[in-house]
Amino acid sequence: MERKSSVEPLTALRHKFAEDLEEILQCRVCFERLSIPIPLCIQGHHVCGSCRFQMPACPFCKSDFNGTRNYLAETLIGKFDEIKTSLIENRTSQRTVVSNSTQTDFPPNEPIPPAPAAALIVEETNKVSPPVINYNVAPIVGKGKYPCKIGNCKEELVHGRMLPHLRFYHEEELVEEKSTNSSLYENIWEFSYQIPNALDRAIILPNMGIFFLNVSIDDKGDLCGNLQIVNTRIIAQQFEYSLKVKTGHSSIAYKGQVLGTRICSKNINEKSLFVSNVYLQKLLKKKKIFNVHLVLNRIFDDFLKKN
Repeated sequence: MERKSSVEPLTALRHKFAEDLEEILQCRVCFERLSIPIPLCIQGHHVCGSCRFQMPACPFCKSDFNGTRNYLAETLIGKFDEIKTSLIENRTSQRTVVSNSTQTDFPPNEPIPPAPAAALIVEETNKVSPPVINYNVAPIVGKGKYPCKIGNCKEELVHGRMLPHLRFYHEEELVEEKSTNSSLYENIWEFSYQIPNALDRAIILPNMGIFFLNVSIDDKGDLCGNLQIVNTRIIAQQFEYSLKVKTGHSSIAYKGQVLGTRICSKNINEKSLFVSNVYLQKLLKKKKIFNVHLVLNRIFDDFLKKN
């Protein structure tokens, strides 16, 4: 008789543990993963080393940093990738138990066959259960607040309050899809070449999440664009996107992983579509209107393989 474990609930639980652990090990100022050494204020709050050197006192309680370090957090940071991998791979051990055979009497002169084992246990270890993903279910939402990425809005809200905020304050920038493919989304917007100019959209996708598309042309005429999800960095890894600037038969595109909205601003440009003013002028050929083409994919299976 075979004893089976419940794989699907465990898979979801393991992912939740990984997300919670990553959130705990984030700097509460810049929301980047903590790096060693981790300074600790006298009241017990920690921040990353980069933020520490920009602040004369703790941003949470105004206490001093006196050189104390959070060694527990440093140990967890050192083992985080190993812990996350062991959680997400969801290795299981299965056992198959064969019950006792019935006993039989044999004549005195007849050879007796080998006695059956009391219970034969066959172990299969390190079997990776195939990942099961229901694309009709939205990703788990991480705890904490997330910044609104529309224009100069400074609001930071928990996930459940973001949609009402967008509907009330940013209705013109809101794209609320009622029914979409749960693993693919595609849309095209017209954008005009002006210095400066910005295209900001909040995109609500059922069973996928809340996304911010930000495309802008700065004072130098350079174009930058990216897509961010209102969720944690580990959930963002379930999605990839391509962003294409197109006019006529000419285009330039960027393909990469969706970002979390809590990414540090200094790291955004490294993971975005960037087109210099010189190249953009060559692409447009004196045209003022061009298309911004977005394709978003949910790549849960590939995400599991990478992690």
